[in-house]
Amino acid sequence: MRKGTATRWRFLWPAAATLLVWTLASEIARSAFIPSPFAIAAQLWVDRADYLPHLVATISSATVGFAIGNGAAAVLAVLFLFVPELRGLMTPLTFVFSIPLILLVPIIGMAFSPELTKVMCAALLVYYPTLLITSVGLENADPALVNVVLVSGGGRAAIFRKVRIRYGLAALAAGLQAAAPLAILGSMLGELTGARWGLGSYLLATMAQAKPAKEWGIFFVCSGTAALAYRLVGVFLRPLRAPFTATEGRKDTVGSANSSRAPWSHLTASLAGWFLAIVAWQGSTTLLKNPYFEKGPIQIFEFGLLLPRDRWSDLGYAFVETLKWAGLGLLVGLGSAFLLAIILDLYPALSPAVLPLALISQAVPIIAFIPLIVAIFGRGLLTTLAVTVSATFFPSFVTIHQGFQRTPVALTDVLRAAGASNICVLSKAKLPNALPFAGAAARLTAPRVLLGITLAEYLATRSGLGSLMFEARGTLDFGMLWLIAVMTGVVSILFYYGIYYLELGIARRYGVSGVAV
Repeated sequence: MRKGTATRWRFLWPAAATLLVWTLASEIARSAFIPSPFAIAAQLWVDRADYLPHLVATISSATVGFAIGNGAAAVLAVLFLFVPELRGLMTPLTFVFSIPLILLVPIIGMAFSPELTKVMCAALLVYYPTLLITSVGLENADPALVNVVLVSGGGRAAIFRKVRIRYGLAALAAGLQAAAPLAILGSMLGELTGARWGLGSYLLATMAQAKPAKEWGIFFVCSGTAALAYRLVGVFLRPLRAPFTATEGRKDTVGSANSSRAPWSHLTASLAGWFLAIVAWQGSTTLLKNPYFEKGPIQIFEFGLLLPRDRWSDLGYAFVETLKWAGLGLLVGLGSAFLLAIILDLYPALSPAVLPLALISQAVPIIAFIPLIVAIFGRGLLTTLAVTVSATFFPSFVTIHQGFQRTPVALTDVLRAAGASNICVLSKAKLPNALPFAGAAARLTAPRVLLGITLAEYLATRSGLGSLMFEARGTLDFGMLWLIAVMTGVVSILFYYGIYYLELGIARRYGVSGVAV
């Protein structure tokens, strides 16, 4: 009983300390932009009747999008397993996911109804992480069990039915848990197109009123909703994750599916995937017969050829401005995450105060951060940098921290038996093991960086690509919106694969396996 009470207090005291420091800071600052927790609680009580319809609207569309996006991801993962030639579609699917959703929201919102827009945005944010992790789970079933089925005379279908499906379901459960808060974020982004109900539209209307306590209240409601969804999905699907967690100690657990393929085979499959995706895109645009909103590759190419030189100059300047701050924010976020992971490894007593906040922040929609950062830093470039860092820091920290934790125990025991200090163990064993995780963090947060920075530019600072998007939407220039989306996707995927091949080099240099696209 005493042990349980001690464990409970271990996680309660950081929250109590944060509440105390926050209250003192608000009293010392005496600023309306940093309201006290009590002022926020009072505002929440005043607005309590407003939240229910907005919550219902957001959760409803997020649930439908969650089901559609994850259902498609699960089907694709199984198809990629049985028809390896289709894996070339992963590259265009990565490209679509790499486009910041805020770039597609105005296009989708003009072409479809507000309700359908929210569902589509939720589905677009959840399909790729679930597809990736489910594919990894299916491909990395226990080789010993696979061999048992083969020796017994079973074929690919029997291996899938008796072995791979268990690992695939375990990975799918992990993907579904990660996708739950993303679905809420997608629904909120879709609500920015003018939906009457939803937390996104409520937040947008509140930002125009300049009521910091109300903005903070919406932040906590959004965060709590996303965190609760993350937790409920995790608890409900926990029985499915046992096989997956049992294999986490294997060095090849993280995606050997692509690493075993020859480079030329991988390139050929990717080119074939691109060809199929472009043909399907152009064909669907022709069938929809709505060229004003939906534009295919041919129409976008023609628009770019006819675009005046001064507009190309504006586009180039906006790209440089956005990518400059995105790169700086990514470097600062990754560097800070690496530093915090090192500090917690050297001083593990600090972990109870930091890890819960890091895990909760994973479930907070990016859009909920922006009003708070605007309230503190104003509408200048500091806001852009702060949003970019916030979009990368905690996801990167969680990933890198896992790299430290998964260092082989035998290696650290040998070093400690030889009298090595904690710093020596960190530099000789844990840092090399964490480098591929840092690369994975950079790849997986790249789309998140661009989403965060374009959101900040669109909603607050009116600079860079966000400003150009705002102008294009106001003039209904859908050609420019499509061109920005395609160019951003190309830059994102180049950055993604650049980090991937750098990560492969680091893995080979230090003899660490487990790198996958």
